[in-house]
Amino acid sequence: MPRYYSRVENSMTNFYKEKDYNTSLRIHDNLQFNELELSIIEEHLNIIYKALMEVVYKKNKTFYKDFADMTGETAMLVESGYCVYDLRNNYVISNDDISERDWIYESELNEFCKKLIENKKKVMNAITELNVSSGVAMALLYANYSKQCV
Repeated sequence: MPRYYSRVENSMTNFYKEKDYNTSLRIHDNLQFNELELSIIEEHLNIIYKALMEVVYKKNKTFYKDFADMTGETAMLVESGYCVYDLRNNYVISNDDISERDWIYESELNEFCKKLIENKKKVMNAITELNVSSGVAMALLYANYSKQCV
């Protein structure tokens, strides 16, 4: 059981360190790259869903409130309702770019989830558009070819 937790914690820590890149939208002109991008988004969503299942309410409010006040994260702490995902032995950089913390706020996880779901929808729309446009192109090619054969 500890191996499971460490794997999720490590994955979430790595995701958080690259959060801007991981939540950015990337749509390609190539169907294969878009499908790869879709699988990466689903992988990231899976990590976040696992982390959301492990979110806990922290009873020691003063420690978290003092830390949030010091680093400018008070709004995130209140929005999360003092619920955080505990990274145990891993640390991430706070919003002040100086302090380290061993938790991720629930509101941050929810924001990542919203961004990734929005990106997933856009990539799926791009895949559909590429499929339709290639189908139309094939139909037009067939129509032109069949006229030449007659």
